[in-house]
Formats: sequence, structure tokens, C-alpha cells
Amino acid sequence: MNTDMKITTYVSAVLISMLMVGNVALASEVTGTLSNLGGGVEGVVISYPVVSLAPGTYSSKQSVALTASNASSIHYTTNGTTPTCSAGSVYENPIVISLSQNVRAVSCYPGDVSSGVSSFAYTLSLIDGNGANVVPSSATVGEASLPTGATRIMLTDSTVLDLSNSTSSQQTTDATVGGHAVELTQSVMLYSGVSGQPIVLANSSLGNVTASIPDGTKIQSPDGWDGKIMPPIAGTSIGGNAPAGFSVGNTAVSIGSPDVTLIFNNPVAITLAGIVGVFGYRPSGSNTWIQITNACDGNYDAPRAPVFPGECAISNGIDTKIVTYHFTTFGSLVVIPAATIPASSGGGGGASVVGSVGTFNAPVISTVTATSSAAITATTTVSTTTVGVQGQVLGAAAYNFTKNLNIGSRGADVTALQ
Repeated sequence: MNTDMKITTYVSAVLISMLMVGNVALASEVTGTLSNLGGGVEGVVISYPVVSLAPGTYSSKQSVALTASNASSIHYTTNGTTPTCSAGSVYENPIVISLSQNVRAVSCYPGDVSSGVSSFAYTLSLIDGNGANVVPSSATVGEASLPTGATRIMLTDSTVLDLSNSTSSQQTTDATVGGHAVELTQSVMLYSGVSGQPIVLANSSLGNVTASIPDGTKIQSPDGWDGKIMPPIAGTSIGGNAPAGFSVGNTAVSIGSPDVTLIFNNPVAITLAGIVGVFGYRPSGSNTWIQITNACDGNYDAPRAPVFPGECAISNGIDTKIVTYHFTTFGSLVVIPAATIPASSGGGGGASVVGSVGTFNAPVISTVTATSSAAITATTTVSTTTVGVQGQVLGAAAYNFTKNLNIGSRGADVTALQ
């Protein structure tokens, strides 16, 4: 019996097992023409697309290559649509996975023959913003969400987290930061790609500073915000008026918006690895630095939040965390040491000591007579010698020891200077 028919049959389990990728079995097919029962099967093996990287969760950007034995071409999609041999992108180079996505692919053969569709799911915990701004999806006005599985955003000095498509107007409220009133007129809710996990904002050019924003945090701003959040950027906004007794140090980090102060309804933690000391901040639009004087309660790993909309700092001796409800410029403050005036030797005119900490010598003293208000005279003889007096003198008043001791100085006058 002669027949002329096209058949498609699955290859044996042995061949299928050879096409295993990771834990995913990818079947192949055989297509051909059966000319007679004794002639066997002639045709080509149709292979489903396979990948060079097993599907799963990764913490950084990945590259995935597609292959299919003897295929004329491979078509693929990464937007959730179904590829065909006439639709989708033609595979030429490895696919860069920079965010969580499904790669779907089909193998194409001559004669309008194709395989079934293979699907490969990749989850990235890190969103790579090295080449472009990161724009979260926004299905609801006033909300922005990271892709599923994503909890970290890596930006640069020139890329930002762009929430401009998600912000919405809100009822105006006020908050005071560093003595400056901030009128909040717009907001956006930011959600992590993993429920309950914070969003970590980092800069590839500044490896020791990160900002952690709790999942489901409301970001509020005054008019004038463009909806963009820049990562921690080093070496900006150094200068300005430091608090009394301090100068602005060499560590300065700007984060958020250069134009306005951003306010959060949940406390945000800024971690400065390898940096300790005294810190302050400079509100947007101000030239005055405010010292962070509040120490966070709790411990370094789990500091307690300050009172809204304030800030606090805590250190483990190596690193520092600033827990804050606002983004602005943060920086180190350096204590200005007190000036020390050299000690003066005694002389006929006495010595003057002005507002410093140091050692001073009293002049040679003969007989001192002190007269009380009751006109009772008491004479005390002090041996003629040089008495070394040491003490801490505060204030700016000059004190002439020879003159005052000779005319009769009350004990309270001297005590006030000790």
C-alpha cells in the first residue's frame, strides 16, 4: 500500500532527554513524507528554542542566548505577546535581561514549519539604570510599582528614578524641615517588587552610600518637583553656613531633588559605609546647615524612627545610618578646636588671660589686706613667692591678678573665674 502523507511525530524520550535545559524538558518534533510503509520516515527534526541561562532569579543584569538546531530563524518577544515566524523580533544577538521579564521564542523552518512556543521567566532583584532612567509601571494614578521581584535600583550621576508619570495632586499639607516650612501639594505611592521588602536606591559611582525606602511609602513634595529622584551623589553642595563651632566637612551627599525637599510618610534610612562622626543637613533652598543632634534609639541594625518629620543618626563605630523623613543634602560637620593662648609670665603689671583654656602664673605677692563692709580689718601675710595657679577660664573678660588681689578682691570674684 502506497501512501503519500505528511506526518509529525514526537522523537523518542532519549532524544527529548538530550534536550533538557535546567529542569525544563524541551520536546522536538520530526516532520517528513511517508512514501510507503517500508520506506521509513524522511524529514527534519524541529527543535524548540533553548536558552543558555536557566530561568530563575538573579541579582544583576544577565545575557541570554537562544539556539534551535537547524532552524532557519528564531523569533522571540519579551513583552508577553506570542511570537510567530511572522511576528516578534528575529533573534540575532544575546538578549540582555535588565529587568524581570518572560522571554518567549519559536523556531522557524523551511516550508512554513515552526516549533511550538517556549517560555523562559527571569526575575531580577536589581533594576539597572546605568544607561537610562528607571521608570516604574503605573497602573493607577498616584502609584508606581517596581517589576515583580525587583527591590534594588542602580543609577548613575546622570540617571534618575522617574516617577513623573505617576504623581498626582493631593490636599495641601505642611511640614517643617530645619525650621523651613514645606507646603506639600503632590504625591506618589512607591511599591517594591517584593511585598514588604524595602527599595534600595544606589549609585554605581558611589559604592558606600545607599538609601532604603520602605515598601508602600508615600513621597510628597511641593510645587516645582519634576517627579524625579536622583540617587546619592557625592561631592555636591559643599559649603554654606555651618552651625556654631563647626565647619562643613569633605563628605557631602545630595539625594532626592535639587530643587525641592521631598517628604516621606515612612522613615528612610541612608547608610554611609566607612564614615563616622558628626553629621548635618542643608534643606533645599537654604544656605544654612543643621546639625543632626538626635541619636536614634534602638540598635544599628534596627534603629527606631525619629519624630516626624525629623531625623536621627546612629553608628556602629564603622558605618553611620541617618534615619530621616526627608531627602535633601547631608554632610559631615567638623568640630572647630578652641584656640589656646600661650601662658604669660608674671610681672609688675600683672597678667591678662582672655577666654581660653590654659595655664597661667600669678605675680609675686607681698602682704594682702582685705577690708569687709563692717570696717573690720584683717591682715594676712603671704610669703613672698611665686604661686603657680592653674584653672579653666571661660568668657572674654580680662582679669588683672596683681591689681585685684592688692586692692582687696572678694572671694566670690575669684571663684567666678575658676
